[in-house]
Amino acid sequence: MTYIAMAGLHGYLPNYSEAYDTYEAAVEDLVDMNELEQADMETLRNTGYLELELHIHGNEYCEITKAVE
Repeated sequence: MTYIAMAGLHGYLPNYSEAYDTYEAAVEDLVDMNELEQADMETLRNTGYLELELHIHGNEYCEITKAVE
């Protein structure tokens, strides 16, 4: 299974996207890139989506999806 980690602004193509072999690797990448706190990390891990603060994180959202194979 391949997972795609993405982050960006609403209404536009993602500013960032990368493929990972595991869901956890995708979560870790987005947590590190956006310097997320524990509560936000858990929300992202549990839901695959997180609203971000543009002025803090540089993006409005991050998400993880399964790649179509």
